[in-house]
Amino acid sequence: MQHGGAFLKRALPMIIICGIGFTLEVLAWIRIAATRDDVWYTKGAANCEVVETRKGYPPPIRKFKVYNQKYETPAGLLEALQGDTLGPSYNAGKPSSSRPNASDIAVHTAVTAGAVGLAMVML
Repeated sequence: MQHGGAFLKRALPMIIICGIGFTLEVLAWIRIAATRDDVWYTKGAANCEVVETRKGYPPPIRKFKVYNQKYETPAGLLEALQGDTLGPSYNAGKPSSSRPNASDIAVHTAVTAGAVGLAMVML
């Protein structure tokens, strides 16, 4: 029969390693919560989803600590979120073609057949 001291002596390194690992994990969560704006732990949208819509104004710093983060609004983001604020764009009399051509259909069919064949072989 083992004594409690002998068991503790053998288990102590594992307990210490697990304690250090858990502590480092919690510290990493705190660092991410304080520095990343695309991680949000409360209700509502993440701060990275808040966009400055006025032209010429830099977006505000959104977190407590900032490391290598550039707060710039990408060129096409406002148009992607709001659409063209000047109204719809008109093609200069050019009809839009929404039908795929025959070569696109053939390539799609060949790729799909190849993927299905590969899946059947792997079964």
